[in-house]
Amino acid sequence: MRPQPADAARLDAGRPDAGRAGRQPARGGIHTVLDIGATRIACLLAVDDPTMAGAFRLAGFGQSRPLGFSNGVVTDLQPAERSIRRAVADAEQMAGLRAGEVLVSVSGPQLRGERVEGDVAVRSQRIEGQDVLNAIQDAQRRLRLEGRKILHVTPVGYMVDGVGGIQDPRGMDAHRLAAGLHVITAPAGLVANLERVVQLADLVPQRFVAAPYAAALGAIVEDERLNGVIVIEFGASATSVCVFEHGHLQRLEVLPEGGGDVTRDLAAALNCTLPAAERVKLAHGSAVRLTMHADDLVETPRTGDDGRLTSGSSRRGELAEICAQRVEDILFKIHHHLVAWGCDRPRSRRVVLTGGGAELPAIKEVAARMLQQQVRVGSPLRLNEAGGEGARPSLAASAGMLRLAIDPPPEIARGPVARPRPDAPRDMLRRAADWLRDFY
Repeated sequence: MRPQPADAARLDAGRPDAGRAGRQPARGGIHTVLDIGATRIACLLAVDDPTMAGAFRLAGFGQSRPLGFSNGVVTDLQPAERSIRRAVADAEQMAGLRAGEVLVSVSGPQLRGERVEGDVAVRSQRIEGQDVLNAIQDAQRRLRLEGRKILHVTPVGYMVDGVGGIQDPRGMDAHRLAAGLHVITAPAGLVANLERVVQLADLVPQRFVAAPYAAALGAIVEDERLNGVIVIEFGASATSVCVFEHGHLQRLEVLPEGGGDVTRDLAAALNCTLPAAERVKLAHGSAVRLTMHADDLVETPRTGDDGRLTSGSSRRGELAEICAQRVEDILFKIHHHLVAWGCDRPRSRRVVLTGGGAELPAIKEVAARMLQQQVRVGSPLRLNEAGGEGARPSLAASAGMLRLAIDPPPEIARGPVARPRPDAPRDMLRRAADWLRDFY
């Protein structure tokens, strides 16, 4: 059941507890995520499932249009705050609970993934835990943030005396040890403004997570993560590629093209508004060029001389051609990155498609042909039980955020909300020590 307009209006008034009376306050075992995308804001509330470790029950779901945002960037604080409040109000009313600390997604082409490597001499010719920490610290020193904020640091692997592919070097005899890390960052100002607007909506940001990384975790199974998988998230404003090997994220690339570009291509070709073009894409779009029924006429809107939409018609084949051309262009660029990374060997690993663009008809077949890999469309695994909206690939990032909140995979460092402190490098080293102890 959705909140009545009067409830939403009270929330928009800006009073901290407006519209939230009677709802239980957040407590241990309740998790809240706020997924801020290019086309919608989704808020999910989940509670721990006491019958199984790492499992949860979806208690509440809400969504709203991302007014005050542009491709995940805050552009106007007041409408952005109201948009967040609306999504949270829906989720809270459905769950009968109040949101507390929240995980917040960071999305868009501003995200950057890079690999850094540290190299140190082994102190006593037999690698110990301190040598591993020294190598990790040396890699961290090589980071050049330059106005960017760390969201995730994951291990890539180790080299022992120049020999790579080492997962746990401790106890090995060696003279030198190298540690590889993968670091995801976002512009510090972007994160600071997200933090500000979340706080204005009377929420406490727990941490910020990269939406592509979360979408990958929400759509893949454990076997894929351990044995190697490529995850492609087709978002509205960007398309991301994540490569996993040995259970860890190895590569991340974000392309500044997505499903919204397909919509803009249709709007330009049909001479209509973006909302009208989006409806055409959902009703008649396809990622493959049609060979059957291509000449069938379907009703499509046109913008008349007076600026109003009028009824027109287009051939199905023409609409499919417009969509397919943009999809193929994006996949061609993805293949270029996979070649550069050495991940292009035919049928060497599975590709999982997710995000709203993964719902475009025939995109699985086109991706399999162009990438020469086994392909599946990944719906949010842990939200499938909710059915309907919860089973759509567009909610993979939300599902992955819940996983990061409840049962996170190993990370050396995670992006904190707190402002940088003078002892930040020491704090990251402490996190690395904790990770080393917990993971191994």
